Amino acid sequence: MGFRVTIHCRLAFACIGMTAVLIASAVPVSAQTHARFVLAGGDGPVPAIVHGPAETEAALSLRDALHASLGTEPKVVLDEEVMEPGTWRLAEPWLHHPLIVLGNVDNNRAVFALFSQFFAGVNSAWPGPDSYVLRTLFRPLRRDANILVVGGSDANGLAAGVARCAALADATVADADGVRALTPTIEIGDSERVRPGGSAPLLGGEHRRGAAGQGLPAGRYRGP
Repeated sequence: MGFRVTIHCRLAFACIGMTAVLIASAVPVSAQTHARFVLAGGDGPVPAIVHGPAETEAALSLRDALHASLGTEPKVVLDEEVMEPGTWRLAEPWLHHPLIVLGNVDNNRAVFALFSQFFAGVNSAWPGPDSYVLRTLFRPLRRDANILVVGGSDANGLAAGVARCAALADATVADADGVRALTPTIEIGDSERVRPGGSAPLLGGEHRRGAAGQGLPAGRYRGP
């Protein structure tokens, strides 16, 4: 009986995760066409890296990688530090600060805050074992801050997502104002096929990376 309940819960989480991606992919083109997730340069603060207690190593790894490639000093903060006490909402000061949130709804309360608004569907069942999701979100909570989700269903998936995020950051080129940024992105990949500095083929061998908010349905992502 317990096994059946566990299977049903995992299927439910997977369905919810895919639903979140489908809903978010329906954002009008005009909403995010010119958006970008700034990693370094510009007038705003450097994105802070938010993690749960068990994801400290992944957070520090990403911090070090971003420092090496961008020269920045990202803050690394626990999820409880960015949450409004006693709620599942981000605290007001953090609603105006760009964030990189790591993990999934089971191990990072900041991811759950996004999940509750259908902005992040990553959980222990989706995208699946050893798999990750990268997704840029632009002013998702109707505040100034943009958010980058580096999600993984498990430790291996998160490590792969961190490695892929670091590679994409390293590949960014400064614009005329010295800003280095990621373009709107949705990407799903797995740990076995991540190649540092290269493309990350998806489950099944196909690379799926797309521009977030361009109305691309799940499963039809534009190539890199």
